[in-house]
Amino acid sequence: MVADSKPGFPCRVTLEDAEPGERLILYVFVAGMMLPFQILLLPVFRLSDWLGIYDSYLAVIMIHSAFQLGFCTFILRNYMRTIPGEILEAARMDGANDFTILFRIVLPLSMPVVAVMLLFYSVGHWNAWFGAMIYLRTRERQMRGGVRGAV
Repeated sequence: MVADSKPGFPCRVTLEDAEPGERLILYVFVAGMMLPFQILLLPVFRLSDWLGIYDSYLAVIMIHSAFQLGFCTFILRNYMRTIPGEILEAARMDGANDFTILFRIVLPLSMPVVAVMLLFYSVGHWNAWFGAMIYLRTRERQMRGGVRGAV
């Protein structure tokens, strides 16, 4: 990667030159994937109650998104490692700054993996009734949609 890039900038796509703090963040996200949802159920339930978002759709959305964040970070990081450093160096030599490289090179090249992550997230949480039953108190909110008429 470019030697003069700022530490911690999002355009740093490889971890060969990453600082120990950046590597630690990745390891924390990956370690979070090893804990199943059921083990963290009670602490997350208490946290949602303490934050005042219990029995709201915001709780379900935020908690499911947080549990998926480690997987998405891992997939996106591994995909960005395949982007050749020569492309970034060529953009730097053409006068592009860090944000230009990020928004005009890295993000457009990452759109296929972002689409795959959205697909995995959607399919993985399509039938996530267990989380909705835990974080939503009223039965009407649990059974929103066409399922309510069938029950």
